[in-house]
Amino acid sequence: MVKFLKILQQASSLCHVVKLSPDELMSKVYPNIQQNFKDQDWLSHRAILTSRNYVVEKLNVTIQKQLPGPEYAYKFHRLHP
Repeated sequence: MVKFLKILQQASSLCHVVKLSPDELMSKVYPNIQQNFKDQDWLSHRAILTSRNYVVEKLNVTIQKQLPGPEYAYKFHRLHP
């Protein structure tokens, strides 16, 4: 249990809790996303973490609508035949 608490304390030092509207949050985390969305290095330094899947889904849809070009959907079936 003590080891878990130490890991949790270390992880919490990596997070920054903010209280912003979803639009404000996205503009802070992903500024100029229309110009930078193809830059893998730029994207790899950004993340929005939530405790609920429905929040993530809403944010993803909003961010995707800001990207230029058509939207594509891919299906995932399984890893092994």
